[in-house]
Amino acid sequence: MKKTILYILAALTLGTGCNKSYNDTIKGKLPDERISDALTAYQRKLSGAPYGWLLIESTTGTAFNQGVSQSGPKAVFAYYMQFNDSNKVTMFSDFDTTMAATPKTSDYRLKSLQRPVLIFDTYTYIHVPCDPNPSVSKSPFGTGFGWGTDFEYSFSDNIPAAELGDTIHLTGNLNSASAVLVKATQQQRDAYYSGQLKTTMTANSQIFNYFKQASSNGTTLFEMTPGLSGSNSVELSWLDGSGNLQTETSLLYYTAGNINFVTPITIKTQKITSMSNLSYDPSTSTISTTINGSAVTITGSTAPLKNDLNAPYAFWQGSIDSRSYYYSNSGFTVNGVDDYYKVTKLANWSNMIYWAKYNRSGTTYYDAFAGNLSGSLTGSALFSPNPPPATSTTLTSFTPDGRIIFKLLGAFGSATSILNTTVRAQILDPSGYYLVLKKDGKTYDMVVASDAKAWIRFAPWWNR
Repeated sequence: MKKTILYILAALTLGTGCNKSYNDTIKGKLPDERISDALTAYQRKLSGAPYGWLLIESTTGTAFNQGVSQSGPKAVFAYYMQFNDSNKVTMFSDFDTTMAATPKTSDYRLKSLQRPVLIFDTYTYIHVPCDPNPSVSKSPFGTGFGWGTDFEYSFSDNIPAAELGDTIHLTGNLNSASAVLVKATQQQRDAYYSGQLKTTMTANSQIFNYFKQASSNGTTLFEMTPGLSGSNSVELSWLDGSGNLQTETSLLYYTAGNINFVTPITIKTQKITSMSNLSYDPSTSTISTTINGSAVTITGSTAPLKNDLNAPYAFWQGSIDSRSYYYSNSGFTVNGVDDYYKVTKLANWSNMIYWAKYNRSGTTYYDAFAGNLSGSLTGSALFSPNPPPATSTTLTSFTPDGRIIFKLLGAFGSATSILNTTVRAQILDPSGYYLVLKKDGKTYDMVVASDAKAWIRFAPWWNR
């Protein structure tokens, strides 16, 4: 009995000796206190910038919706933001000219998840590129995806909030878009509030020609055409010393006074990172700007700097070889207006297609240039040369100077549809079209040759 009592006492003694409490304090503060301090420090950092911040957001080219991903072009969007210590943020955006000119105030908050997080939790400008409705976000990814941008971000600098400098890095929690906050200067803040962002964006959109050529002191420097991300990118082309056309592309974004190239483009010996002080002169239909300190004039052109004479036939033959079609999600851009004919508003709209030799019955050939309305075609059937190249004026023809000219055979679907009235009239422009092969080597822009103020982008369905 005495041994039993001794064993019990020994066990109790050992148990008591091992029962040490875990101390999770650091410098005398518990985790919840440390988290609260960190969030307070982040808020002080954001609201303590006297002239606000510039936020530049870059997408990865992938967008997610309920675990499903969609791939598409990358894009960059820019914002000016002023945070206060009452969880309000006022911003401008380069998404469109209305958002560029009108400040909008909404809510933000800071929260601790796996890392401290900045959340824009009421709908505002930064939510628009995320909008699942393509008519709002202008996204090429389709319904439900937006551009793959975010509105909830983790702070990704691995230093304490109090030690952050004038640049703060963020990572989107849904789409992993990267963003950087850069502390603004008083001059930048004043430029946004005086409307310079809208002035810059408006000036760049005043020339409606697809081809825009930049010159200095009477010498053409380069040509600008839309990049694969539309207004979010640009392709610059120039002639090298041997007269060959060289092309580079860059995503771009607007700040008050500047067009900024994400990837600097080197033309001969000149590296171009931005275009500054843009202004439009309606009397000459030209844009004045500054590049690397030199005055540059931008004018519209009705023809490319150097036309690819083989592109129209290669475009046509590509559809034949694949036994498939090219498609466009947005229809024609005319005089700077996307989807000018409003084809995307048609019931059951899917896309516009061009299908060379759509009909191959016997010796009868014709091309389809039509709207795909959930599998039903409405639009024009066009004479198709067989064998090519065509010499008859009754057939689709290819000109020696590198244009394709379409001729009408008949119609698909309703005769009263805009696809068989206004769109048909556009297709049958007697001057025909240039075909511009884009930097990806598979997408074509079809540009009307009469004035280069109407164009449509086609990508191969078989290689999407």
